[in-house]
Amino acid sequence: GDRGEEYVEMVLSPLAKKYDLLYNIIIDYQDYKGNTSESDLYVLTPKGIICCEIKNKGNEKHMFHITRDGQWSKCYADGKFIEVMDSPFAQNIRHCLATEEFLARYGIDDVKMIPLVIIANEKVHIKKVLFLNLNSIKRNGVEQTVL
Repeated sequence: GDRGEEYVEMVLSPLAKKYDLLYNIIIDYQDYKGNTSESDLYVLTPKGIICCEIKNKGNEKHMFHITRDGQWSKCYADGKFIEVMDSPFAQNIRHCLATEEFLARYGIDDVKMIPLVIIANEKVHIKKVLFLNLNSIKRNGVEQTVL
């Protein structure tokens, strides 16, 4: 949500002296399902473009369970199921692919895309992140990870 994005923007604002930070960028792109691409944040670094998906869902009564295949579900803290959610990892990978395709249209094909999901809500619990090859951090780790 907006509060999560505002928090991350405030935390990362000192980095604007060293890196370009681009918020809420819509790419001219549609995938085979007709989905467009709007990235919450790009951090342009010498090592590549960090493409961030920022999530601010749930509260202290909620827990997210992430399965091995990256599917997210929201439960109450006692484990009672609430809903299956779209995977922010899959969403962010779509944004990275859209960005790569967009840049390639302009002859830029040597930029490394670095996907990152930021959970901007310290009160929510995450249970067993088993999909270990994707980057995800909670908001208190944003500064160290993006640096």
